[in-house]
Amino acid sequence: MRTMLLTLALLAMAPLVVGAQSRDDYQIARITVATTRMNAMVRFYNDVFHARMKEVDIGGITMQTGYVAGLELLLCPNQVSRVRADLNRHMLRVRVGDFDALLKRVRGSGGTVDAAPIMTSGERIVSVRDPDGNTIELVTSSISERPRAPVGF
Repeated sequence: MRTMLLTLALLAMAPLVVGAQSRDDYQIARITVATTRMNAMVRFYNDVFHARMKEVDIGGITMQTGYVAGLELLLCPNQVSRVRADLNRHMLRVRVGDFDALLKRVRGSGGTVDAAPIMTSGERIVSVRDPDGNTIELVTSSISERPRAPVGF
């Protein structure tokens, strides 16, 4: 009986430990970024994040799609999406392995670094911008140490 209760408790905690699914089974499927500089953005995401961007036709409109950290990224011409913002209203946070090499690729691929990296809670953090000015926060630490969302959150 005790073993069965322990097994049931562990099974109940599995989504929290694994971090794969919530009770509601939500999953971010894609992020779409409106761009005014398609070629520069494709080069940036390919060079910095190895996104493997490729041209796609969606409703007769040429866009680019690829993957960053396992998440689909769709670059959409701003003439279509008509986003109006002085600054972006989101920030991606990407955990990276070779922090210094990635910063070098950002600078060499048309991106900018906002300020010197800071150290906090054992992590190096820096804010960079892609060619359209969207911010991306780069963070070092082991992916296995990343915080997990609580079950049902």
